[in-house]
Amino acid sequence: MSQQADYARLAQPAPDEKQSAIGHNQPPPSVPEFEPFVEQLAELRTKYGDVEYDLTDPAVERRARSDRHAIGRVIAALDRTHQRVKAPLLDQTRFLDSERKRIKDAMLEIQSRIKDQIAVKEQREKDRIAALNARMAEIDQLGDLPFGAGTTVIAERLERAGAIVVDESWGERQEDAGVAKEMLRARLESALAEARRQERMRAEHERLRAEHERLRAEAEEREREEVRARAEAEQAAREERLRQEAAEKARREAAEAAERERQEAEDRARREREEAAAKIEAERQAKADAERAAREAEERRQAEAAASARREQEAAERAAREERQRIERERREAEDQQRKAAEAEEKRKARQQYRRQVHTAARDALVAELGLEPAAAAKIVTAIKDGRIAHLQVVY
Repeated sequence: MSQQADYARLAQPAPDEKQSAIGHNQPPPSVPEFEPFVEQLAELRTKYGDVEYDLTDPAVERRARSDRHAIGRVIAALDRTHQRVKAPLLDQTRFLDSERKRIKDAMLEIQSRIKDQIAVKEQREKDRIAALNARMAEIDQLGDLPFGAGTTVIAERLERAGAIVVDESWGERQEDAGVAKEMLRARLESALAEARRQERMRAEHERLRAEHERLRAEAEEREREEVRARAEAEQAAREERLRQEAAEKARREAAEAAERERQEAEDRARREREEAAAKIEAERQAKADAERAAREAEERRQAEAAASARREQEAAERAAREERQRIERERREAEDQQRKAAEAEEKRKARQQYRRQVHTAARDALVAELGLEPAAAAKIVTAIKDGRIAHLQVVY
């Protein structure tokens, strides 16, 4: 069957999308071709799942490598089956994707031509509106005067505002432009009048400031003359006071020198007495330090000997405790391995028993419903289990 026929068949809704199944429960998703590998997986998990190899033994290591290769052969067989089942599905998927892309690309091409026409029209409208907004912005910018703008700048702005022509070229913004122009003219005229008033006020202020500076300069000159006269009188009084202070300082320094010589002699005598006492105390302290050092060394030796004996005893107790724990741990691990092996064997037998019960129930149902011979019914169940009958499966 060609890929086009397969696509047409897949596009038709199935008369009954729910698959038939033999069993007691709702069928879970499964792949019939993988069923033998599911059984092998259970056997491998039971046989090798909890095995611990002693790889220090060469014979055991060779057996471990052999078991690894055996499991690898099963995995390789599973991969080959997967590729065989997946190949026709991939062909159908690639054909489906290519058809969708071909149809969608043709539709997008038609849609693109329409979109281009709409985009050109919309862009023209955007450009027209942007141009009108730019012209309106020019009117607003004329009214945005710099700080401290003079009459010359404002008059030039007013002349440019009067030159603006508001006609039909403004379109729907013609009325807005007219209002903005009138508002701009009124604002600039008001600003021009205010600027002229400010210039007159500044001129008057400059005149008053110049007069104030002249009067202030004359007052400062009179004050400097008075300060100069007071300074000369103060300088004469200061020189007389310095002469008297120099004489008093010479007398005081002579008395202080005599007192310093007497104090230095007393200090030398006191230092000599203190140095002699300190020497005696240092000799006594050195003797006491030597006796204390000897006593502390003996105490440290005894403490270290006691600590060493205590550490040896603790190490022996710890080794005995770890040995008991190791024996107990190995015993428990051996018991766990035996229990797991027994449980795995029981589960395997239970699964096999359950499969036989399902096969028997399915065979008996075919005999009862269709009047088949038991042998024929058993063959049908086996064929369904092996995946040789499409859309049917045995659910365990």
